[in-house]
Amino acid sequence: MSTPIDTKIKARVDEFVQELSVLIQAAALDAVQQAIAGVGALATRGGAKRGRPARAAAATTAAPRAAKKAAKKAAKKAAKKAAKKAGKRAAKKAGGRKGKRGRPAAAPDPAMAKKVVDALATAKDGLAISEIAKAVGAAKEAVSGTVAQLVAEKKIRRTGERRGTKYHAR
Repeated sequence: MSTPIDTKIKARVDEFVQELSVLIQAAALDAVQQAIAGVGALATRGGAKRGRPARAAAATTAAPRAAKKAAKKAAKKAAKKAAKKAGKRAAKKAGGRKGKRGRPAAAPDPAMAKKVVDALATAKDGLAISEIAKAVGAAKEAVSGTVAQLVAEKKIRRTGERRGTKYHAR
């Protein structure tokens, strides 16, 4: 059931929609004509300018040049960032951090390495660094480098963390 008011409202809405579509078509046509003529937002931005008027050809070629320059700059920045990231990854894989200071690791003494492995083989529940040092009869500092090298070579295994770290024979 349509009341006369509903009918009038529907007629006005239809009228409004039709008028709006005509205006949108006119605006689109005008934008296309301006683009073809070469008069765009770049030539008219900022209103009237002082001095010599810009040529239409220069205004249309300036936009692609600026976009190309910006794209080139962004690509260069992305490449630099990727190279930096790849360098960090390579340094990490090589076994050290970039810029790590200190004395380079000395080659482990084979006799010390054999003593450490033998001491761990006799231990049932694994040994801490200090216990390994006592068993071998050397300083903790001397043993810790050898133990780290043996872990890296997978000749012994490590369990636990921090103060609870124990080393076991494989």
